[in-house]
Amino acid sequence: MSKDFENIMIVDLDVDMTRHSNKASGLRHMFLRLSSRPPTDWVRIFDNERGFPRHTMWRKAWVEGQHIVVDCVPEEIERYHLRDLKEDVANANRKYREYIVQVQAEKERDRSAEAAEKERLRNLKGNLKFD
Repeated sequence: MSKDFENIMIVDLDVDMTRHSNKASGLRHMFLRLSSRPPTDWVRIFDNERGFPRHTMWRKAWVEGQHIVVDCVPEEIERYHLRDLKEDVANANRKYREYIVQVQAEKERDRSAEAAEKERLRNLKGNLKFD
């Protein structure tokens, strides 16, 4: 499964989706298109990456469908946010792959435990005398 996951990348500024923010007149909801729609767990990881401001120009960003949305002055995208968001996306990709490996390992442990339990029951069954 982790081999099937392709890294998500920021690929474009979706000008048609950009709209005015309700927070201040100079702010816009800037929509940055992603290479694919991220899985729910990837979004959770991305949100955690965005939870720690790195500088005073830090802006809230979130995922909507196949976009990252940043509430900012448009020119801030180039000056500050794109670099930060690329780093957050790269970290989310890395941590999501680690998460997938962990989930796969847990599933394998569960399958092994279930197989061992069935084998134990088969052995018990072989020792039972029903006549």
